[in-house]
Amino acid sequence: MVVVSFLLLFWRILPLLIVLLGFLAAQFNYILFIDATILAALPYLLALILCGFASMFNRSRFIAPVIIALFAYHVIRERLQTPLSQDAVLALFTGLNLLFCMQLLFSLCWPEKGLFTRMGALFISLLLSGCILLWLVSHVGFAEQWLLQVSQHKIGFF
Repeated sequence: MVVVSFLLLFWRILPLLIVLLGFLAAQFNYILFIDATILAALPYLLALILCGFASMFNRSRFIAPVIIALFAYHVIRERLQTPLSQDAVLALFTGLNLLFCMQLLFSLCWPEKGLFTRMGALFISLLLSGCILLWLVSHVGFAEQWLLQVSQHKIGFF
């Protein structure tokens, strides 16, 4: 009985422990058994655990931001590790910022238990289509020029 309650407590604080372990490993250099590749994989592990938590309770509003943030982290880690002075990289960065914010706002409008229903497939396809659209836009010349000029456009709403 004590072992079961310890496992339940450990499961609940596991995301916090992973973040704490990653922080300590990055902060102190004397932890030599943790490699930089393990630290780079920690967001994926944390997202997997958070998606497990959300799927246990059927909470799509919790799964969607985790997946969206994980996609943004992956794009930043794999494609945006170069200076923003290059036009293609700046266009991808601008497109990622716009897509990330729009997807988060869209996920706020989705019903609480809507991911594991028929409409959930539509939601997942909209999220994936945004990711595919970002990839296509970053490889098309006219869209790259438009994304480069986004910072020069005035926003009249504010």
